[in-house]
Amino acid sequence: MCETIEETPRCHARNHQSADDEMTIKCAYRRACRFLDNDNYTDWTTQLQDDKARTWLQSHKDLAHMRYYFDKGVGTFDVLGGNFPTTALAQNEGVDKSQLYRMGRG
Repeated sequence: MCETIEETPRCHARNHQSADDEMTIKCAYRRACRFLDNDNYTDWTTQLQDDKARTWLQSHKDLAHMRYYFDKGVGTFDVLGGNFPTTALAQNEGVDKSQLYRMGRG
């Protein structure tokens, strides 16, 4: 389902230690797509200098940001989807957590 995968480089210079996070956000913003990373990006919702990208991140972080895990023991990779359906995110619907236990049960 991925059309492209972009890997952002890590910078080790003192003032650019989080340049990979910034580039990840900007790439996702420009492509209007999801991004895969285990960082929390909390500071970027207020500190990102690009106003449009910052506003996009503030509005779409919960939908766009995908977390993952890799189990070396069995060699599996998977994304962490959260505890609510993607369809609710796509429609920007609120989900009542008391109803979560019934999801996917017809």
